[in-house]
Order: sequence, then structure tokens, then C-alpha cells
Amino acid sequence: MSKTYTGGCKCGRVQIELQIPNPLEDYTARACQCDYCQLNGGVFFSDPEGCATISGQQHLIRETQGSNQADMLLCSGCGSLVGATFVHEGRCLGTVSALIIGNDRWLASATPVSPETLSPEEKADRWSRLWMPVAFR
Repeated sequence: MSKTYTGGCKCGRVQIELQIPNPLEDYTARACQCDYCQLNGGVFFSDPEGCATISGQQHLIRETQGSNQADMLLCSGCGSLVGATFVHEGRCLGTVSALIIGNDRWLASATPVSPETLSPEEKADRWSRLWMPVAFR
């Protein structure tokens, strides 16, 4: 049975609903170490066995970073980093900000990751294995 969790940006214009197989407390978030994510609070969550729905698509700003493969999603109202997506084999996959769906525990226990050290092919391979399907409303 899947678990459902919700969250959203600071101003409430963008909302996220997660459906994941395990309780949120069982997961460890990933803290991206790139300059962009360090400036924008890039602590992320995904489960390839789950899925995310992002509502408020009209309020999203998409910024392409790094190897120009992934779109960083920010709220146009409050500037909150909502997540990141990329298209792999025709499917939209992504990761969401752990800061808007989790709790402060994730800040202390997040695993540091450094995707900027990977080649574009290595990034796509990693994301296709770790990120989850994302739908927009």
C-alpha cells in the first residue's frame, strides 16, 4: 500500500503530492553540492517506485542548469526550489525538494551528492534509475 504526502512552496502557488511505497521517515534526502543548488537549497527526494504530481504548473519557472539536461523548477511567486525534471525515453522523471515535503531532520541527515562531476551520460543514467515519474496539473 502506498503512502501519500503533500507539500508546497512558501507562498502556496505550487503544490506537490507524492505517492511512495514506504513511510517518508524511511528515506534519506540528497543534498546537491553544485553551486546552483547550494544557493537555492537543493535538498532532494525521489523514489523510482513512487510518483509525484505537481500542481500550479503556470507558476513554475524552469531554469536549465549544468549539462542542459534537467530543468530546475522554481515558484515564480516566492522563488522556492520545487524540484528538477528531465525527459528520459519519452517519460518525465524528476526529484522534488525535500524541504517542502519533509521536515528539518532531512537537513541534518541528507547525503551529499555531486552530479556536476558526472558526464552527461552518467547523469542521465543515474537520474533514470533514481528519479520518479512526475506529472503536472
